[in-house]
Amino acid sequence: MWYNEDHAYKPEILKFSQDKKKQEPELEPYDERIDALKKEFNRAQHKALDDPTLENVIIAQRLHKQILEKSHKFATMW
Repeated sequence: MWYNEDHAYKPEILKFSQDKKKQEPELEPYDERIDALKKEFNRAQHKALDDPTLENVIIAQRLHKQILEKSHKFATMW
């Protein structure tokens, strides 16, 4: 080549770039709360569908109501 550059393998650079790819972004607290509410509702809904006792259905309804209240509050502020 017309310039002097060391073309030797540089494992520390490769390692850093691979480590960076493996890291997942940290979730914000609000993301964690929304994800937890979604998961809890989905579990409750599946449980109520599989075993539709009054208790299971009421739990799913209450979680659904929480989601609707958050959505309504957001829509009102929007």
